[in-house]
Amino acid sequence: METQNLVPVPQAIYSPTPVSAEQFVDGVRRLSENLITKQKIYDYLVAYEIRPEDLERYKNWQPDRHTRNKIFRNDMIEVMLICWPIAAITPLHTHNGQLGWMTMIEGQLLVENYKKKFNVDPNIGAVYGYVAADLTVQGLKNAGKDLTTDSFVAGLEKIKDYKDLFNGP
Repeated sequence: METQNLVPVPQAIYSPTPVSAEQFVDGVRRLSENLITKQKIYDYLVAYEIRPEDLERYKNWQPDRHTRNKIFRNDMIEVMLICWPIAAITPLHTHNGQLGWMTMIEGQLLVENYKKKFNVDPNIGAVYGYVAADLTVQGLKNAGKDLTTDSFVAGLEKIKDYKDLFNGP
């Protein structure tokens, strides 16, 4: 008896209908006028996507960091196009209890779950604390030895192209 080598063929989980950015935003706006549920957002995102040619005007690529490019925002919901260049790292962060949905438009993305990787809850306070202290030190250095509130503020304002140890934006 002959056996067959069956190789699974990747299948799209969903195939949303491409619509203009304006149509997509109108739908999101209507969703935000009522109770926003995970299921309603999921159903919308598997049904519709912004046409690739409509996304072009929102693309803003930076070589050393990701960019967040607003497409729509109101008090309840936001739609943005995030552009991550190759090898860019987004540091550990929180969304303060907000829900978020992400759809991959092009390329590849590696998402690491800190808790699964290290078996502890992340402590974003340490990241924020380090960055705040580092910026304070740089601001004080820029201010010089005759420190005043005004010279400290001016010293902070002199900081350009800041890079933290966490590869933050």
